[in-house]
Amino acid sequence: MTTTATRPSPAPSPSTAKRKRNWRWLRLAVPVAVVIAVFIATAIVHTLQQADPGDKNYLDPGSPAAIGSSRLADALRGQGITVTRVTTTYQASSTLWARKDATLFVTAPAYTDVEHLTESKWFPPGSHIVLVRADDSFLQQTDWPASTAGERWTASAPAPGCDLFEARAAVHKRYYKTSAKNCYQGGVVEFGVGPATVDLVGAADPFRNDRLDEHDNRAFALSLLGRNRQVIWLDRHDQDKWPTSDGPVVTDRPAPDRPDDSTADDSPEATTETPEQGDGGGTAVPQTPGDSGGSGQDGQQPTHQPDGEAQQARHEADTFPPQVWGVVLLVLLALAAFAAASARRLGTPVAERLPSRVPANETMLGHARLYHRGGSRGPSLRILKQTARRRITEHLGLHAAATDEALADASGLPVERFTEVFSANRRLRRDSDLVAATRQLQDLMRDVLNTSPGDNEGDNQ
Repeated sequence: MTTTATRPSPAPSPSTAKRKRNWRWLRLAVPVAVVIAVFIATAIVHTLQQADPGDKNYLDPGSPAAIGSSRLADALRGQGITVTRVTTTYQASSTLWARKDATLFVTAPAYTDVEHLTESKWFPPGSHIVLVRADDSFLQQTDWPASTAGERWTASAPAPGCDLFEARAAVHKRYYKTSAKNCYQGGVVEFGVGPATVDLVGAADPFRNDRLDEHDNRAFALSLLGRNRQVIWLDRHDQDKWPTSDGPVVTDRPAPDRPDDSTADDSPEATTETPEQGDGGGTAVPQTPGDSGGSGQDGQQPTHQPDGEAQQARHEADTFPPQVWGVVLLVLLALAAFAAASARRLGTPVAERLPSRVPANETMLGHARLYHRGGSRGPSLRILKQTARRRITEHLGLHAAATDEALADASGLPVERFTEVFSANRRLRRDSDLVAATRQLQDLMRDVLNTSPGDNEGDNQ
């Protein structure tokens, strides 16, 4: 009875197994990378859509832009409320003392002189201070009983939840915690600072032209800013400092009100002039005794001047608005995505049909010329060795990863010949070295392929 031995299936080569592992890793990494890229792009676009307090149109009472507040200023004037626009913290304080029982509306608290804006001695009795989106860096410089508790992705309009307001307004974006009155789930808080009342509003939406008609934003803004008959609108878009050379007169009691003809004009574009020290018609901002102590003889307050390098670096960083850097980052992400989509070797090669048939010898000669032009003697010999070893193992019916000893036993040839051809590392400095190694490989293949796998077994018997 004759039995036929089945030849074992060849195991995948190490290079094939490595490519499969890489492809499995890519199938997991690529979707995760796409999701991360989508989240980053969404965050950048959302940041670009946010109003920048450094923009000159941001909550400007005379700007008709989407982020301006000309519509709200007109609505306040329509109710008989005087709107006075000022541009510095000192002007705001001077005008507040000149116009008692007024509301000071601070649109960008981070750009104000926090020290002089928030101390209670700068507020006359009956003042109402409204600040938009004050952050922790601002509140930590004050002794106010409030701090930020968090921030939402977008502004929501919950019910007021307090007896101060009745309208729903989109103010619940940045929200605060305080022991005083809390409205709109922390979107608006109110507390007393000396003789004044302070309101913190967590979103700018109720004051913007493009959001004024959403929800009940108009009613909320008018009720908040319309408590007094005058609104002092502090419109500041860069960092402010309290003046030192023309500082306020040092007194221990409020000065009398200025006459009506010396105050700022009620038009939306009017700006209160800075009163000069010693000018009998100016408004004196009160200070407590001893507050005027400074380094100079005239009682001026010392100011800290940043060094030249820091000031220059800040000026260069502020050359472009934040939207420009966001667009640059989006372009870089798009270029990275395009490069990843166009990159090669992201997976296993895909076999495609050639547009025309090419003779095998021309393909072989083309590859040989490319290897020769690149001086790739080592890779060329390695490819020849892999092909020869595959043909030899298939002829002898052995595993593809068979050792040199197994090849020698199956073929009956000395093991030194296989070791010298397959395992020896030769240095191919010239083309003649590659030709010699190739001839030695051909001789080994000819001897093995001319030998039947059963010849060696018959000889042993």
